[in-house]
Amino acid sequence: MVYKSDKNLPQKSNSKKLVFLAGSLSIDKIDNWRNTLVNSYSTNFDFIDPTNDNYVLLNTSQMEKHINWELEGLELSDIIFMNLLPESKSPISMVELGLYAKSNKLIICCPEIFYQYRYIKTIAKKYNAALFTELEKGIQHLKKET
Repeated sequence: MVYKSDKNLPQKSNSKKLVFLAGSLSIDKIDNWRNTLVNSYSTNFDFIDPTNDNYVLLNTSQMEKHINWELEGLELSDIIFMNLLPESKSPISMVELGLYAKSNKLIICCPEIFYQYRYIKTIAKKYNAALFTELEKGIQHLKKET
């Protein structure tokens, strides 16, 4: 099951772990890392996907509702899978990283060419967060979490 911001978040259950999909948005809708992950592992996990295709059209109260939904999803999740694309800046993801660095929930995929890689590497090392420079290796690590 995939929970998007137009749906209520689930109640905590013991059946499947909840994975929050944090990180850069894929500009190319055909090669979307979030869809690939969900399609490959939907039998193992339930996913919280904060992607909102109408993000720029949200008014102030809708945006506040969306942000609160994301924050609740991060809290509720068992795992936060964060993928940072090389060409992105991902400021919201940087906030999420700061909020959850100490949580033991993070799996971070960040290529070495990402503009803040050294910073992220240092945080991951300090707080013992799983860090991978390739998406596929991060996905393999996630698979072990079932």
